[in-house]
Amino acid sequence: RKRGGVNADKALKRRYFRLVQFQGKCYFVYYAKKYDKKELGTIPMAGATVYPHETKDKYVNIRTSKNMGERVYSIKAETKDHRNAWLQILRAHCEDLATKKNGPRSVVV
Repeated sequence: RKRGGVNADKALKRRYFRLVQFQGKCYFVYYAKKYDKKELGTIPMAGATVYPHETKDKYVNIRTSKNMGERVYSIKAETKDHRNAWLQILRAHCEDLATKKNGPRSVVV
């Protein structure tokens, strides 16, 4: 789930995410429905920092780099275990990207 809007604590919206690597760059793309082809938004992962929220145990924070328009995204997982899996996948995928230049691939999280 992605927080959005003015009352972010109350306005959780269910989103479906796909981690995509394309042309040497990593993106966390989100959709309104599980099988949508048109994305609602894209989070650039180049230079992003991924970390657990300090006080909310199901949340992952993604801070985009300054050259990508620094912003913090807070994303809520269904469970703490899912949050931990997201952290591991996001970090590993982007570290892999930093060391290799592969073609397009994606991971659904």
